[in-house]
Order: sequence, then structure tokens, then C-alpha cells
Amino acid sequence: MTPPVDGRRPPHTPPPRGQGRDALPRTGTGIRSGGGGDTTSADTAPGDSPSEDGAGAPVPPATGDSRGAGVRARWRSLAARGMRPFWVATVVVLGVQVAGLLAYSAFLYHRFDLTDDFGTYAQAWWLIGHGHLNPVDTIQSPPYPFWQSHFELAMWPIALVGRLWPSSLQLVWLQDVAVVATEATALVWAARVIEERMESRRSLAGVAALVALVWNPWWYQVASFDVHFEVLGLPFVVWSAYALWRGRPRVALVAGAVALLFGDVVTVIVACVAIAGLVSRRVRKDGGLRWPVALGALALGWLALIALAGGNRGSGIVTNYGYLVGAGPRAGSLSVLRALVLHPARALQRLFDRRAGMGRVVASGGLLGVVTPWGFLVALGVLGPAALNANPAFLTPTIAFQTVAVVPFVFVGTVMVLLRVAPGPDRRARLRHGPDRRARLRHGPDRRARLRHGPETARRRRTALAVTLALGVAALSLVQSVPVYASIRGDWWRVDAATAAALRTVLPLVPPDAEVVASQGVIGRFAERRSVYPYLAAPQAFPVTEPEVYFVVVPDQGIESVPPASALAAVSTLTSRDRARVVLDRSGVFVVAWHPPPGVHAIVLP
Repeated sequence: MTPPVDGRRPPHTPPPRGQGRDALPRTGTGIRSGGGGDTTSADTAPGDSPSEDGAGAPVPPATGDSRGAGVRARWRSLAARGMRPFWVATVVVLGVQVAGLLAYSAFLYHRFDLTDDFGTYAQAWWLIGHGHLNPVDTIQSPPYPFWQSHFELAMWPIALVGRLWPSSLQLVWLQDVAVVATEATALVWAARVIEERMESRRSLAGVAALVALVWNPWWYQVASFDVHFEVLGLPFVVWSAYALWRGRPRVALVAGAVALLFGDVVTVIVACVAIAGLVSRRVRKDGGLRWPVALGALALGWLALIALAGGNRGSGIVTNYGYLVGAGPRAGSLSVLRALVLHPARALQRLFDRRAGMGRVVASGGLLGVVTPWGFLVALGVLGPAALNANPAFLTPTIAFQTVAVVPFVFVGTVMVLLRVAPGPDRRARLRHGPDRRARLRHGPDRRARLRHGPETARRRRTALAVTLALGVAALSLVQSVPVYASIRGDWWRVDAATAAALRTVLPLVPPDAEVVASQGVIGRFAERRSVYPYLAAPQAFPVTEPEVYFVVVPDQGIESVPPASALAAVSTLTSRDRARVVLDRSGVFVVAWHPPPGVHAIVLP
């Protein structure tokens, strides 16, 4: 029946039947009507919809032609919104980028330029894939179960699926895909902002954003340094944030929940995204506070679970942050965190001292985006722990995986700021005919310009300011990025072709059940076994856990912390031992196999 008249809306009158497209909207679920048998009820069975003449009729199943029509409709929609050139450029550029990253990672893999960080994940991946569902990370000293490192539970499904192609190269390739997926999600977000804020030249702005994002050297530093689950989980974090901003809270919750499986570091970033959602006016207006609160509660609860289960040993809270509060060797993670909260003075001083390193990371993403909730809170949650770490290298481009999460959020925030400065869509019409013209003239930020020169002059000035800021951001990014690109060749690619060929020769000669002690810079490819230990210092003691031990020593190749003279002395000591034989001595690669006598459970290299 017709709803009553309440003074605010007219009564609903059903449309007449038989007037074709103008009579009924074309919808797959029917329409609500106040009465009359000439319209389709909202309770229409799934699969039924009103036909064009108003009568209900079953919808034929989708065919290849209908699917093609849908694709063509989307293609025309992109053209109508002025974004078709941008999306074509995005597909081409990201396609070329992912192909280049895959080739680059394969090059590093075949050159054995993979260190102990890769070894940690390759060992767990291999053990889980071979049925050892509680793998022990022997790369760490002392060894402990892999799950206690960062609670990176995503390794289990990755390892089980990875048995379809048993090569650890897939780990670095998965990271490359994650890098490009993160960029693609950030570009989808930026494109939506551009569509909402610009009337013309949308594709030009989108292509400029594409170039700025893909140019960022942080991505290529990440691809150069082994594998890290912080990078693998980043696409889900950005997707969760975008879904919150877009008004799709359930998608945000699901994406955030998946991101938690990539460890405690990623969980902290998810918590920062939830707080940003609480602060964001748009999120509060569209969906209220319950969904950001739910996402934040999920992340904080997961962090509490990790802490109580002892799943954050890899973060080294006592080792890396205990110096700020004078923590002793028996201090616990919770006691250190509590002391930092109660006595923050030294931590704040350290943040101030390392402001230049933090500024470089923010500048790589565009700088301006740090004033948005998304850019500021994620930067705070990522750069704060990195800056407070006892190791100052955590803020350097070399260890970019620690800070790369800042880049997509500051990038999107920068797009938001630039388009907020620029004149928005329909601004001219609103100034001339809009109901709030007087309020804008009285209270607008450019009141004097509007009163003296009119809205057109103010519009041009805002456009000029936005362009100037964009050029300044581009110049800043260029200045700080060029030295980073110049350092990539020196930071990585440390193993030459002759050494790699020698290592490829010896790799199949090492039995899979043998223990391996290998130089840090080349240990990654040798980690697919139960017992593997990195040669990091001189002297260094190693446990003996297998009947046969292989020592792979590369004194002057790879990223090594042992001086070449000490490494050569260790080789001399090994070859002089009883029951030892030289497997390979070529191109600077020394491989010694040793059968330890009964009762020997450790060995020390000088």
C-alpha cells in the first residue's frame, strides 16, 4: 500500500505498465512498490528481473557475448571518466615492472646473492613442504621454532602450495608480485581520489602519479634484499585501508585479517590503519566508528596473543630497544615496552636525532601525505620502531623492507593533499549559483582573492599552487632517489659469475641430510635442509648435529662480516683436521666436508 504522506515526501505512485524502459528500472532484484500488481516485488526470486516492458521474466544465463558486452561497457566507462589512458599506461608499466623484477630476482638467485635472511625463510619453506610442520630456525642463534620468530603463519600455506614447484626461487618471485600488487592497490586508491576531485586532465594526473610511484627506489631495494614477510603482507594492508576509505568495511576487515598472518610487524601496521580510519572524517561519516574499532581490536588482540605466546623473538625487543631503558639481560619484552611508555624522554631524543633518516623515507613517498591520517599514523607506526632500534641501519635504503610500508600511504596522502589544494569539481558553478555562495565568500580560505579578482582568478591561483607543490615533491623525490639508485650496484650483486658457477657446481654435491656451515653472503641457496648455520664472526662456535658437515667458505664474495684473512685461516684449520677432505677449491670458493668423530658435538672456527 502507498506510504502515508508525512509532509516531507510525496506519496509513491506505481509507474504504469507497458512503457518500456521509462516504466521500470532495470535491476536484477526487482523494485519496491507501494502496491499494484503491475510492478515487480522486491522479493523476486534470484535470477528473475523485470523485463523492459515491465513484466517479470527470467534472465538468460550469461554468455560469452554478454560477458564481452560487460567488458566493453567498463571500457566505455573508463573513457567517459577520462581515465582510459591512465589505466592503459598502468597495465603496461606494471606489467613491464613485474617482468623486470622477476628477471632481476632470478639473476640474484642464480648468482647466489642471497644471505641469511633468505635462508631463514627458505629453510622453513623447505621443512614445512617436506612434512616438518614445526620447523626450527637454525639460522638464528640460539635456534628456536620458526613460528616464534615473528608469528608468520602465512608460511604454512605458502610452503604447502609451493611443493607444486619445489624451488625456493618462488619465494623471491612471490615478493616481486607483492611489490607490484601493493603499487597497483595504491594506484587504484589514487585514481579514485583523482576521479572525485578533478573534472579534466584526470589521466594526466594519474600518469604523473604512476611515474612517481614506480620510480621510487625503495621497491627495488626491497627486491634486492632476500625475502621478508613484511613485504608479502603489504598488499593486504593497503587493500584494507583503501576498503575502509572507500566505505567497504567488511572487505577491510577480511583483508586486515589476512594481513595479520604475515607476522607481528605487519600487525602493527594494521593497527595503525585502524587508528587512521578512526581519525579519518570520511570513514567516520560513511561507516561510523564500529568497523575501524573492530579492525583495531582484531590487530591489538592478535599482538597480545603473539606476545603471550612468545611469538615475537625475531623482533628482539630486549636486544634492540632495551638500551633505551637500561634493561638487563634477563628483562622481558613487556617490561621493556612498559618502561618505554613510562619513561619516554630518551626515546624521544633518539627520534629527534634520527629525524633525517625518517625524513628521507617520508620524502620518498611524496612528503605532503604525512599530514593525512593515513600517511602520518602509518609513518609513525613504522618509522618510530625503526628509528629507535639500536641498529641505525634500519632507516637506510639498504634495509628498505623495514620502512617500505610508509611509501604507499604517504604517496596516496600526497595525492589527496595536492588535489585538496587544487580547485575541486564544479567549484565555478557553486560559486556562481550555489546556495552557500555567501558562506564561501565570508569564510573561504581565499576570501580576499575572491572579493578582489573573482572566482576565476582564485581558481587559477589554486591550480598554480598545486602544480608548484607537485613539482617541488617531484624534485625532492628525484634528489633523494638518484643516490639510492646509484648505490644499488654497490650494495648488492656481490657475487661474480665465476664464483656463482663454482657454487652451482658444489650445490648438488652437498647431501640434503648433511649439516652446512656457510658464509653469510651465499648461505641462502644452501638453506633447504634441517641443519644450516651462517658463518658470521671469527671466532665462532657451531653445533654438530649431523654425521657429515660441509663448510662453504667464500672469503671475498657476497655480503660478508668475516674479514677475508680470518676466513682463509678458518679454511686452513678445517683442511688440517682429521677426517676432512676438500670438495672444491676454485674461483675463491672453498668447500670442505668433515666427518666428526663420535662424541664431538661442537666445532669452533678461528
